[in-house]
Amino acid sequence: MVKALFVLMIFCLSSFSTLANTVITPQENGQDSSWHYVNQDGELKIKLYFFWSKTCPHCAEAHPFIDSLPERYPWIDLETHLVSDPDTMDIWQGIAKKTQVEARSVPYIAACELATFGYSSEAVTGKYLLDNLKACYRSLGGTVIDNDPLQATDEQGHSSLFGTCSDTSKNPGNEATCELASTGEMAKQSQVQPIEIPLIGIVAPEKLSLPY
Repeated sequence: MVKALFVLMIFCLSSFSTLANTVITPQENGQDSSWHYVNQDGELKIKLYFFWSKTCPHCAEAHPFIDSLPERYPWIDLETHLVSDPDTMDIWQGIAKKTQVEARSVPYIAACELATFGYSSEAVTGKYLLDNLKACYRSLGGTVIDNDPLQATDEQGHSSLFGTCSDTSKNPGNEATCELASTGEMAKQSQVQPIEIPLIGIVAPEKLSLPY
């Protein structure tokens, strides 16, 4: 009798240990893993989506910064999608539906249920994106070591702010052509990127007030 109880206790303890070391993924938990998930090693990962075109110079400017993020912050899981690839439009439209930001211009960048399009510079758009990613990661219990500050660079002679490349919805397989996002388009974003005003510096549009 004592031996049987001892064996039962050992079995219960081993079962508890196995359950304690089992990672429950968002899929298993019925959660949407489009934005974040826990991998088999128990590590929290934040998904970052980057939609781009070969003919878009602003995408080319964004690429070095975007591509470097997973190396600098291993908790970022980057997905890059070329708009001319066959399966990209379905993925892009799915992300656009979740963020309520229309899939029409590149570079289009999305993470943590927020999306934005256009790219100014690493010091402006890059900092804006990274701040949002860090805030999202922290809100989910992650710990960020702020040891990689972005260096402000001289933006004189830089291309127009928030340059984008529009996509042709009737021909989704075609490469995009470049244009600038209008004020109306910018207002549809989940959050508004900061802008750089000559002689004033970088400002957040949503914090500005109109004069009486």
